[in-house]
Amino acid sequence: MASDISKWADHALILAQHAEGYLSALGALKHVLDLESGTPSEITLRGGMPEVTFAYNGTPFTLEAMARPPLERLSIFIDPSIVGLQKQLVKKFPDYGDLGKNLTSFQSGFAEISQGLRPHYKLLVAIADYLELSVPVLQVANKFSRLNFELNPDLTNAFLDLFMGVVSIVYLAGSLGPEIKLIAFAYNRAHQTGSGGEDCPEWFRVTKFLSTYDKPNAALQEALAPVASRIITLIIGMRPEFEHRFLLTAESMRSSGTFSLVPELSGFKIPPPSDTHMRTISRPMRLFKVYFFGLLVAPVEAFQQTASLDLMKTVAQYGFILPLTRNECLNVGTELETMAKNNSKVSKLKSMAHDAFSTVHASTIQLHRDRRVYLRMQLHQTLALIEDDALLAAKITTVTASMAIVRDEILWYFAHYDKDARKKKEAKTIDLTVIELIYLLREMTEKLSTQREVIRKAIARNLATSDTTREILANIEMLMQERNLQRETVGVLLHAIHSSLMMLQQADPIALAEAGELEGLRLNTIRFQAMATIGADLSHAPLISTICLPLSSKCALTKWLDHFDQCLNEVSSLRDLFYFQTPLQEHVRECLETESETLRYISALGTIATAFANNVTDVWPAEFEWVSTHTICYATEFYSALGQYASSVAYDTAAANAAIHARTLPQEAVIYLPKPAQTVVDAKKKTLPPVKKPQLEKLPLVRPGLESNLKGTDTDVQNIDRLRSVLKNTIHTLMHPTSVKIQSVEFQPIEFFIDSFAAKFRNHINQAVYRTDLSGKEIAGPGGEDVMSFDAKRPTVLMQEIKSFLLTARFVDEIAGTDTVGVLRDILIEQADLEKARSVTNNDSEGFASVSKNKAAREKTKAVASMNTIQPFLVTYMQWYCEFVGSKALNGTTVFSPRRHAFCNIAPASVEAELYTDAHELQALCELIGPQGVQFMDLKLTRQITIMTGSVQEMIQQNYESLDRIRKSWFDEGVMKDTLRKFRLMRDFLNKAVMAGFILEFRQLLATASHKVIARKFPHVDALVSTVHQQYPPTSLQDAKEYKLLDNLANQLGLRDRCDVMLRWALSALSGTQTSNPSTDGSHWMLLPHLFAAALWHVVYDDLAVYNTHYDALESNSHCLATFFMALTDNLSILTAQATRDTIGEMHREFLRVAAALLLGPAMQRVPEKEKEWVPRSLDAVFFTLQRFADTSPHISSDYAEMCLPYATSQVATMQLAHARTAMLPMRISGGQAGRSEEDLAF
Repeated sequence: MASDISKWADHALILAQHAEGYLSALGALKHVLDLESGTPSEITLRGGMPEVTFAYNGTPFTLEAMARPPLERLSIFIDPSIVGLQKQLVKKFPDYGDLGKNLTSFQSGFAEISQGLRPHYKLLVAIADYLELSVPVLQVANKFSRLNFELNPDLTNAFLDLFMGVVSIVYLAGSLGPEIKLIAFAYNRAHQTGSGGEDCPEWFRVTKFLSTYDKPNAALQEALAPVASRIITLIIGMRPEFEHRFLLTAESMRSSGTFSLVPELSGFKIPPPSDTHMRTISRPMRLFKVYFFGLLVAPVEAFQQTASLDLMKTVAQYGFILPLTRNECLNVGTELETMAKNNSKVSKLKSMAHDAFSTVHASTIQLHRDRRVYLRMQLHQTLALIEDDALLAAKITTVTASMAIVRDEILWYFAHYDKDARKKKEAKTIDLTVIELIYLLREMTEKLSTQREVIRKAIARNLATSDTTREILANIEMLMQERNLQRETVGVLLHAIHSSLMMLQQADPIALAEAGELEGLRLNTIRFQAMATIGADLSHAPLISTICLPLSSKCALTKWLDHFDQCLNEVSSLRDLFYFQTPLQEHVRECLETESETLRYISALGTIATAFANNVTDVWPAEFEWVSTHTICYATEFYSALGQYASSVAYDTAAANAAIHARTLPQEAVIYLPKPAQTVVDAKKKTLPPVKKPQLEKLPLVRPGLESNLKGTDTDVQNIDRLRSVLKNTIHTLMHPTSVKIQSVEFQPIEFFIDSFAAKFRNHINQAVYRTDLSGKEIAGPGGEDVMSFDAKRPTVLMQEIKSFLLTARFVDEIAGTDTVGVLRDILIEQADLEKARSVTNNDSEGFASVSKNKAAREKTKAVASMNTIQPFLVTYMQWYCEFVGSKALNGTTVFSPRRHAFCNIAPASVEAELYTDAHELQALCELIGPQGVQFMDLKLTRQITIMTGSVQEMIQQNYESLDRIRKSWFDEGVMKDTLRKFRLMRDFLNKAVMAGFILEFRQLLATASHKVIARKFPHVDALVSTVHQQYPPTSLQDAKEYKLLDNLANQLGLRDRCDVMLRWALSALSGTQTSNPSTDGSHWMLLPHLFAAALWHVVYDDLAVYNTHYDALESNSHCLATFFMALTDNLSILTAQATRDTIGEMHREFLRVAAALLLGPAMQRVPEKEKEWVPRSLDAVFFTLQRFADTSPHISSDYAEMCLPYATSQVATMQLAHARTAMLPMRISGGQAGRSEEDLAF
């Protein structure tokens, strides 16, 4: 008998340990059968994309995760012939006779069916064997004289663990449904077909198991009837635990300092709680299970001992859902009501259960909510204090108890959060505090894991030197001296325990743990408790109690020495949350939508995925791949949603920064200024009186220094502060931890943010280059007939937007230590990449083909232009500026102003030219596109110069004789008058030459801006190249090949005054068109001064060649002719081999001499009435342009200029232009600047 009892303890421990594996396997089997009994809601079962949609400001995210794979169905449930047998089978089971014997599926596919169903059938066999072993072991417990936590705590815990495991398995097996019988039948029928008609060897045990536990409650009451009374007695004996340790409120825990590591600092002077007390209060769910499982198994005995029923209302305050395993739960109230209906002896239990659960629901929810709030605060404190290793070692029991109760609270929450005991339907109550609890629990788990050796050494030191250990040894020695002690049984166990404790004091406990001595100590302890409680002799009970209770606490500590990871998992593992993935995602969504402070801790919902693989047990390894796949999918969905959310917040932060900065720009700031009072002069409108100004004496006197007191905070500034706070919390989440490894996949959470933010930035700059309104629609300019094919954004505005993104990225990098700025910089480099831009425009040699169609359609329909958001912004800006300089030169709305060094509007136009071409804007453009981008844009512009220069060559060929006559007789007034009037194609030539000069002026502005940017960004490079380049002679002749590399480098820095490589390349296309004809052998280029002098003479008669005094330019842009002439002559060596070093200067002087003679000749002053078209209209303006050429040309000296342009004549022209400017000034002040609009904001 004693030997059997000793073995009982060993069997109970082993069976209790195996219960968890069988429960997990049954849970996996139930998931498979749920696919057949209905449509499962869990994403892990049904597969597909998650039902939870993550969004930001109403815009849903597109998660990177793939569609979840559904749980694979069993082949027999796909075969309709086998499924059709289920109803008949359920009626006949287990005697199904010849049912399905002749089915083709069994005759031809019995081997496949046997192989596919073997794991499931073997599981049923294993569980049947387990119950056949476990139930008798539980029944033997009736032979113990007493079971309580004072006399035999380990024995009582072993009994309760086995009891709860058996009850959970039976209830879970009973919920499998009729499909489980079809699995057993199909496997046995396949076995019969393959073996010639014999049943499986285990068939009888399986059918008995399925038939017996089909109704789990009745089966359990019958199987455990011998021990039912003992169970109720044990529950009644646990009354102090239920009343004083089970339902600890947040206030009671706070007022007693239960989980405080330093209660004395809070004023608590009570002795520290015992280890037994801490273990009891940290596992309330276990007590909840013990009570209601006992009530379900022994209801009749409960009514016989009504003290157990008195506890129902107390226990019901904890909850109404009883977890079996994973996400499989039992609704206690429903189960009690069902049991009461089926058993008339306990019919009153229905009303008692209804009253208990319905009246405490609200208080239950509040109880747990308050506990979560308190535990959150307490864990923050504990996490900070355990940084001290000494304190951690001394308070390890309190630390692990706080972790255990937090784990218990988290699992309780997810089991209850979407259920309502009263309504019996889903009633979700999301509490984001649970996210912070998960985070803190994970942090403490990581801390304990890293301090493993510190904890083990502290426990070993406690076991070896504790006074409690010495007291236990003394009590054992005292008990061994008792005369009536059973020496052969109890005495031997006491001697073994005594020896182990002595070894703990004399040897290293860690070494003993590795040798297995501590496992033997724990086994001997529970064997001793079992042997000491046999029979009715309780004379040694007080002494045994003084040994067992402290010894049990010491044995619990020894587990941390040889099973550290297992002990840590017991108090911290959240692996069961794998089966609550949809609730987890709902909490993530709620946290993102509310921008809660909990966002800082939401990383824990990603790191818990590392524990999901622990759900796979040795009993059911087949689900490993399924669990791994869904774990990886969950982590991908989580980090993808979090990364996209963070990138959306970062994008809004950058946009808000850009919007605030836009208010500081000169033109945009106008809208924020108070509008001046104006009197309407129009007679058709009512005259409005001016606004009265307040009297100075009525204004309050403000003390100095208070003038800038803010009366409120700008909402935009508040919005940026809010966004930065949210972004900071989100980045903290993505960086904690920096890496998460799940199976073979390693996640870098911050990379999800960087990839998403980079994609948003790339899309933004592709769209932001266009001028758009707040809704993303492109807007037109202020008006005008010269409609552009599309409206581009000012470079300074785009630059500021990009800087706002870089500022946000730098903010992230400072928090996370990443290189987000580098990623955005790479995107900007890609946007300005020369090769990519060339590949986009490889079919557009002129740079205009891609926009000409849009422009024609827009002029026709007045529609909003479409935006090409695929091409880089380098191509977009190239197209816009190429179209600008190509379309604005001759349309009468835009002029080049030498004074302002920019292009300006002289009439209402679709584009405010100066806002796009002044030095500030072009420098921003050069900073955006870089030197290579400037080179790419210059390439497109110089190709236009090639075309325009071809028209010069054609003009010379068409008028060769006239030009030669001018060259020979430019001083003969009569000859010149007839010759100049007979020029052919002069109007077309003037247009092309003006356009060429217009383009050249823009090239020069762009080069100057590029040089300033490079000199500012890279001053040493600029100084080096400039200095070296100045050491060589000007390379404007054929010897340029010696310095080609240096010239190219200088041009990339914007230095073109000594050599314009791109222009020389453009003009070189005309050098191959020379022939042996005198007019086409290259010598005709020597007539350039006479051609341009004649062109300037014709400009005098142009009605549009009006001198604009405000911009110091001709409104027809004819002053750009001189620019074109200088460009051609400076690069004359490319066009003709006859050019020498002195040729350029001679041509400049020749042009000035001939042009001055033509403009100042008597023929300009005497025009007959019949020749009104030859009346000079812009003589002073053209003369002033010629004077400017003389001043700027490096080849014309002051003496030579005075000889050609007398000083008196120059002063007269200057005075007339000054008078014209003064006369126009009042008109300009009253009418406002042409082409300006206050309402035209830069977006």
